[in-house]
Amino acid sequence: MIRPLVGLLFLGLFAGVAPAHAVAKEPLKVLLTGDSITQGFNGDFTWRYRLDKEFIRQGVPVDFVGSRHDPYAKPGWSSAQYAAPNFDRDHFAQASSTLQAQAARIKDEVTTQQPDLIVLMAGINDLRGGTTAATTNARLRTWISRAREARPDVRLVISPVLDAREPARPSLSTTISQFDQMLGPTVRALSTPQSPITMADTTRGWSVTTHTSDDLHPSAYGETLIAQRIAECLKTIGLLPQTPSIYHWTPWNRQPRLKIVMQGTHAVLSWDWQAISSARVSIQRVGHKASFAVTRYGRGTMTTSALVQRAKYDFRVQLIRGRMATPLGPATRVTVSVARRPARVGRVTVDATGVRWTPSAQATSYRVAFKRAKARRWITRRTTTALSVGAVKAVRAKVWAVNSAGRSRVRVGIR
Repeated sequence: MIRPLVGLLFLGLFAGVAPAHAVAKEPLKVLLTGDSITQGFNGDFTWRYRLDKEFIRQGVPVDFVGSRHDPYAKPGWSSAQYAAPNFDRDHFAQASSTLQAQAARIKDEVTTQQPDLIVLMAGINDLRGGTTAATTNARLRTWISRAREARPDVRLVISPVLDAREPARPSLSTTISQFDQMLGPTVRALSTPQSPITMADTTRGWSVTTHTSDDLHPSAYGETLIAQRIAECLKTIGLLPQTPSIYHWTPWNRQPRLKIVMQGTHAVLSWDWQAISSARVSIQRVGHKASFAVTRYGRGTMTTSALVQRAKYDFRVQLIRGRMATPLGPATRVTVSVARRPARVGRVTVDATGVRWTPSAQATSYRVAFKRAKARRWITRRTTTALSVGAVKAVRAKVWAVNSAGRSRVRVGIR
């Protein structure tokens, strides 16, 4: 994405002396490519965001290029959003993609984008899928060859595969280590003066426990380490003038958006749960010291038990993804109205198909009692969603609308 130059690269900058006349330089075109570690998920900043901010901090004009722009949208969602969208979002990363798949697409992408530099972080999905380290290394060689077919003078920065853990693949860490040991000799063998290759030292300091949310994908803290090591590599090859200052402890500042709808004295809470594993919800009655225990929920909605009428409550939600958690979000306050019993249903029809009735707007459920021909006893049913009771051979029926405040007056139907 081309944007206004954020700074001037001065003649003599690397010597630390600015001349009298500054000369603007064309932005460095950078293609960031790989898998989900580079693409990110809904609510992520991504290490791309943090690298972009470092270019700005150092005053070096850059243009991230690529035919993709968004984080990965999980199945069931049509789109995904960044935690902070104010950065150059162009990239060519795809969640779950392998080096084999990327090698088939890189030539066309480089032909279109014509980057000066490609940063590749890939290979983990090949290894997770059971591909050997040697075969994955061969796929990397193919990828390099095809990238150069589109631009023979492109500069490449390649990251090793970061350590990861999967209970179903106990040997994964060993296979990753084998691939990474092959990477150095491959880079040295294929690097040329026309198209130099540099290996980024992204594994230095990397810890699965400390820097990932789920033993594979980077946490917000891990994103800063990846961006730091990539930026250090760019300084080594002369593309950044200063020592990077990216790596630091940082929380996951995804902002939880909480929606509350009152149903009588019950609060129905919902929040965006794409790419989260659970959430904690805090409920506190205003003016009371104690709050209900923070409870963990696996999906994006919950309904409270009955709340005190006329009381005010503060609700907060904390989103969780593995070991990564947001701070508790801001309080959303609601006042519980005085619950009123629902109006009775408008009409009850009893015929050969069963018992049917018209809805009551305030009802959360219905109580139905019906009697068959020549029967002495009433049979009672309760339903929360249906507006009928089928094939019961009833000749007489009574229906009540029900909510937390009680039930309505009865409505009777006769066949």
